[in-house]
Amino acid sequence: MEVIVIVTESPVKKMRSWRLFSGFASCLFLVLLPIAGAGGARVQAQVRLLVLPESDFRIEGRSNQSDFEVHSTVITGWLELSDADDPLSVTGLSLTVPSEGIKSDQGLIMNRIMYGSLDVDKHPNITFEMVSAWVPDVVSDSLNLVVNGLLTLTGTTKEVALELLAASDSTGSSHYVGSFPLTMTDFGMETPSVMFGQLRVHRDIQIHFDLFFGPESEE
Repeated sequence: MEVIVIVTESPVKKMRSWRLFSGFASCLFLVLLPIAGAGGARVQAQVRLLVLPESDFRIEGRSNQSDFEVHSTVITGWLELSDADDPLSVTGLSLTVPSEGIKSDQGLIMNRIMYGSLDVDKHPNITFEMVSAWVPDVVSDSLNLVVNGLLTLTGTTKEVALELLAASDSTGSSHYVGSFPLTMTDFGMETPSVMFGQLRVHRDIQIHFDLFFGPESEE
């Protein structure tokens, strides 16, 4: 008679194997858990903030008679951060300034000159849409972020770079201050001239931003 012997693993050995596998699985779970948690935290930290009323848009220039300044506090838009606690983690920025909201402290004549140059009837808004943002190799007390984007002015869109100083506070608000130079003729704008040439505005101007962003109001 042929005897067939079937060798099986003993219950004790099976238990040891199970304990080893169970221990390995537990260790693997503990290692992977912080990584998964960190990834989830980054996603949850992304935030969109809205432009606050204390923001200011300002244009500085000069004429053959004097320097001038026009500004507007009528600004709408939003800012996106990948990390709510880091004002340098900008992933999106969109701004709109109504042209007729820009005013001069020098009276109606300067307003008329400006509105004519901006062609407010055909182009009621000035807009900026971010393309990219990065932290420069050398930061200073006046510059720690550069935002590259598309500026649309009088119907012409061109790429510009905003050099900004960014900061945040404990309330969740972010503050950005910066400026960039602009030549009016690059955007198809005629350099204003009135009173038979007695007042002529130079084509080179400087645009300044003083922007505050905060969480959307629940009211």
